[in-house]
Amino acid sequence: HTRQFTAFVDHDSMASDIINSRDDFWHVLDESIDIVGQRLRVAPQSWVYQNIQRQLNAMKGWTSTGRTPTQEERESIDVGLIALRELEPAETGDEQMFVTNLHELNYYFENWPDDPSVGV
Repeated sequence: HTRQFTAFVDHDSMASDIINSRDDFWHVLDESIDIVGQRLRVAPQSWVYQNIQRQLNAMKGWTSTGRTPTQEERESIDVGLIALRELEPAETGDEQMFVTNLHELNYYFENWPDDPSVGV
């Protein structure tokens, strides 16, 4: 799933200033969980938002204790691909930020780089 997503995005040109550490990751993750929760209150039957919410909650569950997600867990996330297929082009600036956050979360989670600030 995620391998196909990687082919569409030039990660070198992504706004890498959004997620540079675990703290950034968890902040953007929590913010995105809040946003998708708001969207589901408006459109509770949306399979897109249900799927995004399920994956974001899984990412949080797998990492909230500081645990490194397994390769299988990292490969199971495709919120960036869902955003690409279902939410783009974004209609508003807020929607674009949400889409960008999903891309960034997906990329960071898939690669799970070392973060010296957490004593990895």
